[in-house]
Amino acid sequence: MKRNFISTLCLMGALLLSAGCSDEGRELSYMPTIELSGSNIVFPALGGTQEFAVKASKAVKATVDADWCRITGVKDARVILEADINRGVESRMAKVIITDGESEIYATVMQSGFYLTFDDTALDIAMPKAGGTVTREFVSPLEVNVAVPDYAKDWLKVTYNNGELSFTSTANETSPRWAKVTVSSGEQRVEYVIKQYELADFMGNLTMKLKMNWMEKDLEPTLTSSITQQEDGTYIVDFSSIASLINMEFPLPAHASYDAAKGVFKIDVKQYIGLAPEGFASRDVYIGLGMVSEGKFLYDEANGAAVNLVPTPKEDGSVALVMQDAGTYSSPIEGMAFLFSTSKWFFDFTISKQATITISSLELFPTASSPKED
Repeated sequence: MKRNFISTLCLMGALLLSAGCSDEGRELSYMPTIELSGSNIVFPALGGTQEFAVKASKAVKATVDADWCRITGVKDARVILEADINRGVESRMAKVIITDGESEIYATVMQSGFYLTFDDTALDIAMPKAGGTVTREFVSPLEVNVAVPDYAKDWLKVTYNNGELSFTSTANETSPRWAKVTVSSGEQRVEYVIKQYELADFMGNLTMKLKMNWMEKDLEPTLTSSITQQEDGTYIVDFSSIASLINMEFPLPAHASYDAAKGVFKIDVKQYIGLAPEGFASRDVYIGLGMVSEGKFLYDEANGAAVNLVPTPKEDGSVALVMQDAGTYSSPIEGMAFLFSTSKWFFDFTISKQATITISSLELFPTASSPKED
């Protein structure tokens, strides 16, 4: 949908209102000694110069009640006006007062706000990995300025010419990247988000940043992970490195699907994983993937509940897969939970709250763009 920001209706309404008010001529119980030819003056957003004729029997003076509009001359029975550029969206109005010492009469000056023409449904731009140029229409009557963030200047160039923005990127041979480009004109700003990555960038080995609770401790480790595709087209997100925090090894896989239309991985938070390894406890312990909602561990009640791993731009220009509530459950999902239970049915009274791994925050980075340790 294209947007034309212009106050045409307000402008026309104000003109009709001003034309219908008899104050523009005062309460005339006498014959005025001044007459105007064209008492409503309309300037475009770019401003400029206009004039109107005055008919009077003697010399007149003219003043205006706005600082954006000036009287530049009164001569040869004509009043000359000059208006500045209106850099705002809203129209504005001024009043010119003409007097010959006996009568006063008013002229209304209107100036429209300036507008931009652009497609507000095309602000997200997916660049091919091989690089290239993508264009967008962007029309403004005023000067257009483009700001590319410093972290993207080595791979992204944006130019403006004759109502068109050109976004040109180099080939991306490293890790996923993005940039937010700000295009401004007058007092208006439009932000374009340029993304350059594909599904393959998030496959294979990853760096995993967590906020979690385990063994009654709040932890924020940086560990290894991976996403691998299975023969049936689904995916495995590997959390097994969490076990290294207690010097053990056991698998913690989470099955996921990929929504190509949205570009996100979806993890259903009701998955049976299997038995914990020997030595983890004195009896059989079952592991399942569940969730935390309203402060409770849920498994059987989690039918249909899911979290998404969403490609999310970071401030340094990198892109991470970030865990978000998929919105498929009746209550907000506060996190995933690897549940440890003495029953494979994961009843609340069989779940070990101490052993359960609660993950409240998850970020997965391609190894090449993984963040440095704080």
